[in-house]
Amino acid sequence: MNQKLLDFLQNKENFNTKNEIDEEITNLLYSFQRELDAILDSGSHTAKFLRSKQTGKVSKGNNHYGYPYQVLDYSALLSREASFSFRTSVWYGNHFSFALILSGHFLKEIKVEYNKLAREDYLFTIDENIWETDFKKTHHQELESVPEAGFYELLSKTNQIKIFKHFSLNQTPSLIRLGIESFKSLLIQ
Repeated sequence: MNQKLLDFLQNKENFNTKNEIDEEITNLLYSFQRELDAILDSGSHTAKFLRSKQTGKVSKGNNHYGYPYQVLDYSALLSREASFSFRTSVWYGNHFSFALILSGHFLKEIKVEYNKLAREDYLFTIDENIWETDFKKTHHQELESVPEAGFYELLSKTNQIKIFKHFSLNQTPSLIRLGIESFKSLLIQ
């Protein structure tokens, strides 16, 4: 191990900073979940989905392609046969994103509003791994690059889709606002 690595390893401040970031991101994700609950509880919006009875849980890891991450699937109903998730991912050193992930019967039951999402610069993928966080590893397209009829034809021929938007980590202070905007665009009528 070279001296630079040893110096890093011995400096507790490096690890204190990471732990502080982890706690801030976790708190931010749970605050976001509470904001989503408030929107749904207000009754002023009609959701396009059945609300999960379980509260979301922030999942964490330290090595997603070499970088830490935190993920909140809320609201989510997940099974082998069909999945529905509004997923918020924070991938340290890369980006944060909001995604609507649908498979099985949810793909047919939840109406995707092509025109609204295309205007708002959403991306989509129907790759075999719709759970992939690194959008550079998926074959994704801008929604607006596919004609509306072509998009709905793709939907009719697939069993899964992820529609998402990603943001620079510099925008993390706006995560809740951007997440609410994405949630409303993707899931509120």
